[in-house]
Amino acid sequence: MSQIFINENQRNNPIVKDFLFNFSYKNDLKCDFKPKDNIECFFLSLKYHLIYPQYISNKFKNLSKNDFLGITRYLICFYDIKENNDLKEKEDKILEILNNDKNNIFIPKKTKENNSESIGKIEKELININMLCEENNILLLLSFSSKEIGQYIHSLSLIGEENKNYKSKIKNEIQPDDLIETLCCIDKINKNDAKKLFNEYKNINQIFTNINSKNEEINQLIDNKKINAIKEFLNFDFNNFSN
Repeated sequence: MSQIFINENQRNNPIVKDFLFNFSYKNDLKCDFKPKDNIECFFLSLKYHLIYPQYISNKFKNLSKNDFLGITRYLICFYDIKENNDLKEKEDKILEILNNDKNNIFIPKKTKENNSESIGKIEKELININMLCEENNILLLLSFSSKEIGQYIHSLSLIGEENKNYKSKIKNEIQPDDLIETLCCIDKINKNDAKKLFNEYKNINQIFTNINSKNEEINQLIDNKKINAIKEFLNFDFNNFSN
């Protein structure tokens, strides 16, 4: 897993104490959280944003366009506003609003109960934040708890690790005997032939390369009939194969 870095300016952020993963503080980061070399996360408290609405837009303006090359960026927006409403109900409503915010066009609707706008100031600000993220090619992650923020950062740090572990597992699981058996599937090639070839060329790719290049050293390992059998296998048109 990649080492996770947190900007020094987040040291006093109370959400950090709820993170359940190991991390290190760093003072030269352009972002707030850095889960991987090619992933950067910015943090925005919604409560802070309502007081200082220009903070995050100014932060994005300071980023050079060249800084985006090869980097995936996220804005983690923390919904840290205390309300009397049921939080789960509020969360579902906000996520529905953001999902329906097609083409960044928002048309307010009236509720039957109180004839007021169904989307309030906070929800409008979230839509504005979403638009700002789209303009700057930044992905918005909305979080409703500090624990959830930690889960986001940790999950981002694991991107690509599963594929890497899979490749490592495959590499460790494939043994020389397996490759020898594979080569023996070719007509006229026996285990003794396969062992000779692997001892000389180490892997199937090198064996096939030397067969096609008419390397004379091959003739000292196996006879022409077997060389031709491998060539026939390599040149076989499997697209036209039928039972």
